[in-house]
Order: sequence, then C-alpha cells, then structure tokens
Amino acid sequence: MRSGHFLAGELACESTGILLRPLSLEDRELFVAIYSDANLMREVEPALSPADASTTFDRTLRLCEKTNPRSAYMVAVAKRSRKPIGICAASRIDLRAGSAEVGIMLLATATERSLGTPALALLMGQLFTVLELEEIWAQHAPTNRLAHIVGLGAGMKSCAPKECWGGRAGMHFVSVQRDTWFGLPKNPIRLPIAEIVAPR
Repeated sequence: MRSGHFLAGELACESTGILLRPLSLEDRELFVAIYSDANLMREVEPALSPADASTTFDRTLRLCEKTNPRSAYMVAVAKRSRKPIGICAASRIDLRAGSAEVGIMLLATATERSLGTPALALLMGQLFTVLELEEIWAQHAPTNRLAHIVGLGAGMKSCAPKECWGGRAGMHFVSVQRDTWFGLPKNPIRLPIAEIVAPR
C-alpha cells in the first residue's frame, strides 16, 4: 500500500474513449445539473435545490484540493464529443486500510450511459495502481438496477459489508480486491498534473 501524500490530480488518466480529470471551477454547471436532478438522484438521496447544489460544489471542490483528500471527484469526458458525461468519485479513501468507496453519476442521456462502466473501471484502475489500494467497494439501493449492472461490469461482486467501511444500513454492497480484479480497460494513460485542464 502507498504511504505519504497524494493529490486528487494524480488520478487523472485517459483510455481510448474516456478522459478522467479532477473536478474544477468550470464544472459547476455539470455538478448542479446532476445533483439537482430528481430523476437521477431518486435512487441515491434527495435531490438538492440548484442553490444548495452550487454551495455543495464549492465545499466539494475545497475538499478535493487538499493533500491526502478523503474524497476525489473526477469528471468523466467522452473523448469523441469532448463533453463531460458525468462525475466519478472515490470517497472514504483510507490509505492505511488500503480501501475506498467508488461511485458514478451520469447525465441522463442514453448514449452516455454506455460509458458508465468503462469510466468507473478507469477510476478503479487508478486507485489500484496509483494509490496502491487493496480493496474497492460500492453501495447502492437494492432497487438501483443500473448501479448494480455498472458495478458488476467494472469487476465488482456482491458482498457483505465490512464494519470499517461505514456503509449505510439497507444498502446492497459490491467490492473487489486488487489481486482478483480483471485489470484496466485498454491501457489507460496517466496524465501529468501540469497538463490537466478543463475542456473548453
């Protein structure tokens, strides 16, 4: 497992079809659009008002800019259209325990949803290789079929929750360990932090 300091920007990378970059000031509109959409949020938690979502964005951005953040929010960009398709997040990052929770929220477009699994897998690969985590897990409502399909597609399997995870009661849990994961999709390329910019 990795020790020492890290920045969320170290998780930036790209594959054939997707680029992952850290959340930035230019992503306020994307963040608000996702977290204030009642349809997108109905299986996750109550949707925020646009004003509350904007305030949450400011707080999230400050947390992600810290050294050794407990959470890292990455914007997934479709390389073909050069447009953001959603936000991938790693939370409860614990370098000592070697674990983190992952999740992804996608904009409500059918063509974008097909990129959900490879985007999540791309983030998982960075967590395993860059942060050298031993286990990645996720939780979702038992009725959230799409989240379950995306998690399984990214290589996770249903499991019993561990007490140290701090997951919510009544949720369905999936996880995978580094030594049993199938590997990264199509050889992702790590991006130097100096080259990471929000697309115009």
